[in-house]
Amino acid sequence: MSIPTANPVTSLGAAVTVLFHVGGQRRGASEFVRRRMRAFSNIISVLFLACCTAAAHSDRDVPAQTVSLTFGTEGKASFEFTNGRVRAIRLHIGQATYAVPTNICSRLREIRFDTARLCWNGSYKSAAEADYFYLQFNMGPPRLGPPPDIPPVELKFRNGKFQKATGIDVP
Repeated sequence: MSIPTANPVTSLGAAVTVLFHVGGQRRGASEFVRRRMRAFSNIISVLFLACCTAAAHSDRDVPAQTVSLTFGTEGKASFEFTNGRVRAIRLHIGQATYAVPTNICSRLREIRFDTARLCWNGSYKSAAEADYFYLQFNMGPPRLGPPPDIPPVELKFRNGKFQKATGIDVP
């Protein structure tokens, strides 16, 4: 007489076919495991796609290196930047080009280009003919209405040479 030995494959099959009580219905273990694996794989798939899309795209930006403003037919102002700081300002009035000294440019922060104006001696028809002219603008974050306590910056030129800057702390 031989002693029956347990077959490991049959024992495993019997364990898998044990009935579970799921959602009010009796289901076999293989169906229960299959449903749980499907739910798990769906969750993993969603997480994987979310991570891939987040990692695959990221915006890149390049800061402005030059901003040019045109004042009708009277002239043009060019602001050059390096690492977000004003490096140079050049005014092109008529056929001449005027430069603002670098020690003045380095003090300028948060220029509000929407407030920039070119002004000159009203006795002359154009800025190119005038004995003096200046570039005027506000600095600081945008506000509703003009800031009453902060005067605008004025970069003044007289007789073709830079004269002074007002409205900024210049040594």
